Amino acid sequence: MQIIQAHNGQQQISAYNRAVQFGDGHFSTLKILEHKICDWSYHRCRLLTANQRLAFPTLDLELIYHQLSKIAAVQANAVVKILVSRGESQRGYAFAADIEPVVLIYVSDWHAELFSYPDGISLISLDTQLARQPLLAGLKHTNRLEQVFIKQELTNKGAVDGLVFDTENHLIETSLANIFVRIQGQWCTPDLTYAGVAGTKRALLLEQASQSSEFTIRQKHITKAEIKDIEAAVICNALIDFVCVQSIDGRALNQQLAIQLIKGLQGLSHG
Repeated sequence: MQIIQAHNGQQQISAYNRAVQFGDGHFSTLKILEHKICDWSYHRCRLLTANQRLAFPTLDLELIYHQLSKIAAVQANAVVKILVSRGESQRGYAFAADIEPVVLIYVSDWHAELFSYPDGISLISLDTQLARQPLLAGLKHTNRLEQVFIKQELTNKGAVDGLVFDTENHLIETSLANIFVRIQGQWCTPDLTYAGVAGTKRALLLEQASQSSEFTIRQKHITKAEIKDIEAAVICNALIDFVCVQSIDGRALNQQLAIQLIKGLQGLSHG
C-alpha cells in the first residue's frame, strides 16, 4: 500500500490511477481538533466496510492512523480527507490480482465558522435525484457527479442546503449531510438500501439511540409526500456535527425538539 500526502503545486499521482480514470475509489473526511483525531473508530469502520464491499486490496489501517497521528502532532486543528484508490492500471476496467492500493491524504485548515450554524439551517427540496444502486448504496465512493449537479442546483437557487431524493421520490439525505426527521412523534432517518451515503455521525447517532430508553430512531423509506409532515429535523456529518433544521421549503420546524434529541443522545455518550 502506498500513502501519498497531497501538496498543492506538486505532481504526485499517476495519470493511470484508477480513481482518476474510473472513479474507482472511496473516501472519508474527518477533523482534527486540539491535536485529537475525531471519531477515528467510525472512520476506520467506514474505510474498512467500503474496502470490503468494493473488493479492494487490503488496507493497512494502522499505517493510515500513524500518518494521521503525525499530522495531528503538528496541526492542532485540521480537516483531513482520506481517499483510497484501488491502484493503477492501463486502459480498460480490468485490473491485476496483485494491484497495490494508493491512499491519498489531503490536509486543509480548519475554519470553525464554515461549519457552524448557530441559528440552524434552512432546507429546500431539490429536483436533482440520486440513482438507485444497492451495490454502492451507503458508500462514500469517488463517483460524485450527482453531487456536482446537486451543488449546481443549490447555487442556481441561492440556497445553502437542500433535501435530496432518489428516483423513486424517497428522501435520502441533504446535499452535505445525513438527516434525521420527526414525523408523527417518531424520529426516523432515511433507509439507505438503494442510495445515499451512510455517514460516520449518522452511525454514531444510531448507536447512541440504540442505547437510549428515551429516544428511538427508525430507519425507513420516507416519501416526498411525507415531507409536509416533518415536525423537526437534524442534519449531521463529520465536520458540522449535529445541526438543527430551521425550516423546510419555508415552513418553520420545531427546533426545540431537535435540540432535545441532540442533547439527549450526546448526554448519553458522556454519561
